[in-house]
Formats: sequence, C-alpha cells, structure tokens
Amino acid sequence: MKLNRLYVGDTMNQHDTAALILPSCCSALSTCKSYNFPSNKTFDACTDLLSLNAYLHWTYSSATHSASIAYRATPGSPGGWVAWGINPTGHGMVGTQALLGFVHSGNITVYSTSVNDMKPKLAAENLATYSKLSGELSGREFLIYAVVNLPAGNFASVSYTWQTGPVQTGRPLPHPILPSNLKSFGKWNFHFKP
Repeated sequence: MKLNRLYVGDTMNQHDTAALILPSCCSALSTCKSYNFPSNKTFDACTDLLSLNAYLHWTYSSATHSASIAYRATPGSPGGWVAWGINPTGHGMVGTQALLGFVHSGNITVYSTSVNDMKPKLAAENLATYSKLSGELSGREFLIYAVVNLPAGNFASVSYTWQTGPVQTGRPLPHPILPSNLKSFGKWNFHFKP
C-alpha cells in the first residue's frame, strides 16, 4: 500500500490511501508545505496553526501510536520562548503537557512541562508523553523536535495548544493575554482511520 503526503487543502480520489486527516480549520494556502528544514528532516504532513505565526509538522506511526513532530514558531519578543503541547484530558491550556523551547546564554533549551493551572511555573519536567527532544534556530524562528507518545485509546485526534512568551534571566515568564494568545488551541487529527 502506498501512502501519500497530504496537506491542508489537498484532495484525494477513491484510490488514494491517506496517512492522516488534517484539521479542517486551517487555510488551504499553507506556508508549511514548502518549508525546508535546516536539518534536512522531512515529515508526512503539516498545518499552519491559527495564530502566533506557528506551524506543526508530523509523521504518525500506527505501529508505535506515536508521532515525530516539528513545531516551528517565532517568539513574540526577541529571546522569548515558544511552546506546543497536547492536552490528553481536556481542551485549552490547563491539563496541557507542553514542549517549551528558548535560547539562554547562547544555548538552545528544550524541555517538557505540565500546565496544571492558569499560572503555570513552566519548570522542566520529565514527561513520558515526549521523547527525543531537541531544538534549533533558523533565523528568529525556533524549531522544537520530539516524538509524541500519544494517549492510549481508539481515537483519531487530541486537543493541543501553542504559545509564545518572554524569558527573563533564563526563566520563562507567563505569556501575554492578547487575542492571538487566547485563540492558540485546536484539535490535532494525527492519523486517518478508514
């Protein structure tokens, strides 16, 4: 069986087999589709996120029920942080298990953290949700790479959120409360079930 790459706005005929379904929320004019990663990584699918100049790229593995992802975003302010994560228990920010990345003293920092309330500490935690964390810069854009170990269950999507915020003396601070921050959540359809 041949799997085809799909992007927002692509169509299939009855003989195609799709590796995943993409969110219906996003524009067919996807800027993620033509992106070339500085590290020459490739992914089967991508989507432009609705706000904060952010993009999600992924390859889903049904054998391991995991997805290799790349999250790309430009911090809202120079030297700021970017974050993306899944919320396996609900919708929105609270309950999210996030990947957070920033540069501190010239070093790229990427770690996982739990968002347990509306004033999260954004401290590093070792969450089983993620493995193989890394990051890189491409101009002002920050890229986070990881393997997402998706929650057990028979479902095709999971809630997710993304954000940007400031960093002060190597410590991530809360993100601004602007319209673009408040609409940075959605549903990630990571695979297709025929």
